Amino acid sequence: MRSSPGEFGIFEVRIDGTEPKALLRNTRVQSVAEMSPDRRRILFIERAAPPAQESRLYVAGIDGRNVRLLATDSFIGAPAWSPDGQRIAFEGEDPARCSHPLPRCARGEVRLVRPDGTGLRKLIGGGGRPGHPDRALP
Repeated sequence: MRSSPGEFGIFEVRIDGTEPKALLRNTRVQSVAEMSPDRRRILFIERAAPPAQESRLYVAGIDGRNVRLLATDSFIGAPAWSPDGQRIAFEGEDPARCSHPLPRCARGEVRLVRPDGTGLRKLIGGGGRPGHPDRALP
């Protein structure tokens, strides 16, 4: 949500869109937030301003505290929690394979990581657009 020009963040609002309450304010958070199945944590993506090609995936408590970096890549998108909240799948693109100045590379990978930042690994890799990562979770 954008609260004022140039300011992005994650906000809690009433169902009718009124009474916004900032959970996280960050001028670089310009992407989706995904709430955990237990509704106690949120995932969010931070993107560097162009021409930099860097995205970071974070998890935080629903109150905006305990922010933890989970992954850094040239592009990160579509984060999704496993139904039990024990794993996070996301689309990532390896910076080593991004040799051209496009906003995105053409070879997305689905990756998994635990909410504590451990266990980062490639699940489905790189021969094209694999689809939305939540289809990769059991």
